[in-house]
Amino acid sequence: HPAQDSVYRFVRRHAVVFHLIADIAKDNPEAFFAAVQSQDIATIDAAIKGAVTERYSKFRSKLYRTVIRTTFFLLLTKSILAILVEYPYEFFFLHTTDYFPLAVNILFPPFLLAIVGLTVRISKKKNNERIIGEIHSLMGASEDFSLVFRRQTAWSKGPLFAIFNTLYFVVFAISIALIVSVLRVLHFNVFSIFFFLFFLSLVAYFGLRIRNTRRDLLVIDPSSGFIGFFGDVLFLPLVRVGRWIALRAPRVNIFLFFFDFIIEAPFKAAIDVIENWLGFLKEKRDEI
Repeated sequence: HPAQDSVYRFVRRHAVVFHLIADIAKDNPEAFFAAVQSQDIATIDAAIKGAVTERYSKFRSKLYRTVIRTTFFLLLTKSILAILVEYPYEFFFLHTTDYFPLAVNILFPPFLLAIVGLTVRISKKKNNERIIGEIHSLMGASEDFSLVFRRQTAWSKGPLFAIFNTLYFVVFAISIALIVSVLRVLHFNVFSIFFFLFFLSLVAYFGLRIRNTRRDLLVIDPSSGFIGFFGDVLFLPLVRVGRWIALRAPRVNIFLFFFDFIIEAPFKAAIDVIENWLGFLKEKRDEI
C-alpha cells in the first residue's frame, strides 16, 4: 500500500509502550494482574521505570557493539581500497604519491561514523513521562489519549512540491561543490574525491540508520535544534545518495568482490597448500 511506510513509522513510535507492558507482565504475571486490578499506580510505575531502564541499557550496549563493528569493517575496507586502488593510481598514473589524502580517505569515514553513532542521546525524563502517561491511559488509570495519522502534507503535491524539489537539488549541488572545492585545496585527485564522496554518502546514511535505532524507544519527537536543522539541510541529499547506493549494493557489491577475490580466495588457497603439505609429510612419515 502507498501509505505502508508512513503507517509503519507512525505505529513504531508507540510500539515500545506495548513492549514495556509485556515486559512487566512476563516478569511477574501475578503481581502485574493484582496491580492492574487494584489500580496500584505506584507499583505499576515502578515496574515500568525498571523495565524501560533495562531497555535503555540493552539499547546502549547494542549501539556500542554495532558502532564498533561497523567502524572496524569500514576502516578495513577503506584500507584495502587505498592500498589496491588509490595508491596504485597515484603511483603509476599520476607518478606521485600524496599520503595526506590517502590518510584522510582511510581515517575520516570510520571516525565520522563513530562520532555519529556514539553521540546518540535520549531525553529519558520526557520520554519516560510520555510512556507512563500512555500506559496509564491504556490501563484505564487516566483519560484516554488520541493519535492522529496524516499521510498527505501540504507540500506533497502541486507547485510547492516542484519548488521544494528544485531547492533540494540546488542544496545538493552546492554541498557537493563545497566539498569538492575543499578537497581540491587539500590536493585530492579525481579518484580520491570519488572515494571520499562515495564513502561519505554511505557513512551519512548508515550513521543516520544507527541513530534512528533509538526510535524503537522513543514516543516523543527527538529534538534536533538549530544544529540538527542545519545538518539536515546540508547532509540530507548525501544521505539519500547513500541510501540509493546501499539499496543497490547487493547487485554490484564492491565489498564482497574485494573480500571474496582478494582476501578470502588467497586465504583459502594458502590453507589448501598447508593441508596438502601436512598430508604429504604424514604420508612420508607413514612410509617410514
